[in-house]
Amino acid sequence: MILGITGGIASGKSTVVRILRELGARVVDCDDLVRCLTDHEPEILNAIRTRFGEEYFSGAGALLRGRLGQLILEDEQARHELEAILHPRVIETCSRISEDSKSRNEPLAICAPLLIEADMLYLVDRTWLVSCTREQQVERLMQRNGISRELAEQWISIQMPLEEKQKYADDVLDNSVDGIEGLADEVSRRWNEIIR
Repeated sequence: MILGITGGIASGKSTVVRILRELGARVVDCDDLVRCLTDHEPEILNAIRTRFGEEYFSGAGALLRGRLGQLILEDEQARHELEAILHPRVIETCSRISEDSKSRNEPLAICAPLLIEADMLYLVDRTWLVSCTREQQVERLMQRNGISRELAEQWISIQMPLEEKQKYADDVLDNSVDGIEGLADEVSRRWNEIIR
């Protein structure tokens, strides 16, 4: 069984990943994959440098994530071009790990914020959507990133709404009411159903 986990920014995906790992699940977190690619993969870094320019890199050659993040927030075309650089490698890696898990008959969870938007649904057998209210997303994002309400709203607005994502989900994990304990109980129950 390959489980896909998705949701909006600050909806609680990372918390679900942490809970699953504590339960002993094998998890691929696509945010971690992207960080790894943009930290250590010369081919990816060169493609980003070629497309966006040296001003998005430090003198030591490290990607300036904040500066690039601001660009993709304001420029939809730039966002799509960055995704075109990153997504094929992320999908290739997830596909390889998924095939390995299937060959071992081991369950796997793939956490991908853009599972739907990046056409990755074919990689998974079941999809969980981690959901909360928009206001909770805004508050959590403001607190987590130390940003203004306006900027938090802007980040949320460039993503597919959770209500739209829900149409693609087999299960919705409501992270708006019961706190971390309630979410942990629900994740544990649903994961145990998968691995039985």
